[in-house]
Amino acid sequence: MTTILRTFLLLALLAALGCDRHAERQSENVIAPAGRFRNARIQVEYGPAFRKNNQNNPAHVRHTLVLAWPDVNESRVTLLRGTTKNLDDGAFSAARKSEYRVRFAPDGEALAVATDQSLGWRLVDLTTLTDPTKTEPLWCPHHVYESLEPWPASRELALEIFRAAKEGTPEAKLHRETRPNWPVSGSEELRLTAWSHDISGAKRYACQHREDKALREALIEEFFDGRFSQPDSLGCMGEIARGDAALIARLEAAQSKATDKGRKSLIAFSLRVAKGP
Repeated sequence: MTTILRTFLLLALLAALGCDRHAERQSENVIAPAGRFRNARIQVEYGPAFRKNNQNNPAHVRHTLVLAWPDVNESRVTLLRGTTKNLDDGAFSAARKSEYRVRFAPDGEALAVATDQSLGWRLVDLTTLTDPTKTEPLWCPHHVYESLEPWPASRELALEIFRAAKEGTPEAKLHRETRPNWPVSGSEELRLTAWSHDISGAKRYACQHREDKALREALIEEFFDGRFSQPDSLGCMGEIARGDAALIARLEAAQSKATDKGRKSLIAFSLRVAKGP
């Protein structure tokens, strides 16, 4: 079998499996000045519409932050995932053509990204990426930084997102009610997805830095509020409550009042961690 024929058959097989996605372009590979990562780049990947299992699947585009560790491992963080179903033609085309710039923080534990279509920088904190399997850092498509001098504080971004969980605040309007222009005006679906990532990232960041009193208190308040409760902070909540009789009592009270079976079991997990050895 000739090389050309083998290549053709491989491409046909990938298309049939819905795997026909390729990097349209990628940013400059930026070397980290310090820290745990060697370099970072952003890939813009595109896949045409395809049919699989008697179902039509729309064309899709994905923007991926690729972080290289000192060994051969890489962490791949999805910054945007859109399709011709949830983006109009203009937005989808713009997302496919996006060009990125990347800058590392001086300590290498955060970076900022910008596109040719955005008016500023978005912050990506890397401290929660403790190994290559962790792919969901604190990052927010809503908050735009006009300047990186001085470098934006990840802590302040996390606290801002926690404040957004409260109704009627300016932060709520920004993070929950606004469709992020990242890198193009998205659909309602993308707005809701962005908020979910915002609050999840803030929880992971607060857990990673729970020695910080303000972050710890914000995490506890959001946990007991329960409206945006997700598994991200559960083991962490148990560790925070360990040795704290008042907080354990609050967890027990919340468990007894919970009507949702899923939430009740999640609180029970936190209690087991809090009371464990």
